[in-house]
Amino acid sequence: MRTRVGFCLVLLAVLAMSGQALVSAQEPIPIRIMWTAGCDPRVSPNQCNLGSITSLTAFYEMVDALGATVDYVVPMNEATLSGYDVIIIDTCSSVSAAEPVLSLLRDYIAAGGSALVLGSNDCIPLGREAAALANEITSDRGIRYTRDDIRWYGQTVFATPVPIGHPVLESVRHVNFHSHAALMLDESAQPLLALKDYTVAAVADNPEAGSLIAVATTIEFPLDRGLTSQGDDKFIFWDNALRWLVENSREKLDRSELTDTDPLICVLYSHGGVDIHTGPSTSAEVSLSNFVEEGVLVTGQAKDAEGFTWWQVFAAPQWLREDVVDVYGACEDVPVIE
Repeated sequence: MRTRVGFCLVLLAVLAMSGQALVSAQEPIPIRIMWTAGCDPRVSPNQCNLGSITSLTAFYEMVDALGATVDYVVPMNEATLSGYDVIIIDTCSSVSAAEPVLSLLRDYIAAGGSALVLGSNDCIPLGREAAALANEITSDRGIRYTRDDIRWYGQTVFATPVPIGHPVLESVRHVNFHSHAALMLDESAQPLLALKDYTVAAVADNPEAGSLIAVATTIEFPLDRGLTSQGDDKFIFWDNALRWLVENSREKLDRSELTDTDPLICVLYSHGGVDIHTGPSTSAEVSLSNFVEEGVLVTGQAKDAEGFTWWQVFAAPQWLREDVVDVYGACEDVPVIE
C-alpha cells in the first residue's frame, strides 16, 4: 500500500509538472522591437521633438496591444541586434548615419531579420540626406529612395493602398502622409502605398534574407499624424506592418550569425543641460545652450590646453568637453581632429 501511494504521488507530481510545461510552452514569446535612435521620447524632456506625449501614447498603446515592447537603441554591435524581432531603421537619427551602423543593419537583414526603413530628403544627419542613407539599406533589395520632394503645403494628404492583396494592407483605406521623397522599385519589390503618381511605401521579401518595408518619410513628422489612418484604428498600417515583419523574422532570422560583441562606434550621452561650443575650448563660441540628448554619434576628438578631451558631434563642428558628458563604445578609435 505504501509503495502504491508513493507511486501515485510521484505520478501526480509528474502530471503537474507536465501541465506547467504545457502552459509555459503555450505562452507567447514577447515581441521586441528596436528603434534605431539615441533618444527615447518616453523619458526625454521634449519627447525628442516628435510631438506631445499624448500623441505618442496612442502609438505605444498599439505596440502594447501587439504584445510587444519598443526600445530606442544605438546599435553598437551584432549582439545588440540579435535580441530583436524587428528593427525600425530611422535614418534621420545621427546614430543610423554611421557606416558601421549601416553595415550592422545590413548584416541583420542578411541573417533573416525584418526591418521597417524610414527615409526622406528633408532630414540631413551628418551631412547626408536620410533618403540617401536609407538607400544603403534598401537598394540591394530592389527599392531606391529618390530626390523628389512631393509635399503639398497646407494640405492634409493621404496615400492610398496599391491593390496587391498584401497582408500589410488589410483594412487599410488610406494613410496620412508627409513625404520629401518617393520610391523607385525593380521587379524584386512591390508597391504598398501610392501618393498621387508616386510610390511612397514598398515591400521586399526575399526568401533567402530578411523581410523589409521601406517608407518615404521620417518620424520628424509627429506620430499623431504620420503614417496614421482616420477612425478608431489609426495605427492599422503600423500594426499590420509590425505583425507581418515579426512573423517573418521569427521564421527566418538566424541569431547565431549575430554574435560579435565588440562596439563599432562611440556614442555621447548628455543627461543635463550643457553648452555646445564651436571649437574644443571653453573660449569658443557657444552654438547651443542647455543641450540634452540621450545618444549622439561622436565624430571626432581633440585635447585642449588643460588636457581635457573634447568630443565632436553632428556634421558641423560642435564640441562638448568630457567632464560634462558620458561616452560609450569604441571611443578610443574616434579620429583625432587637429
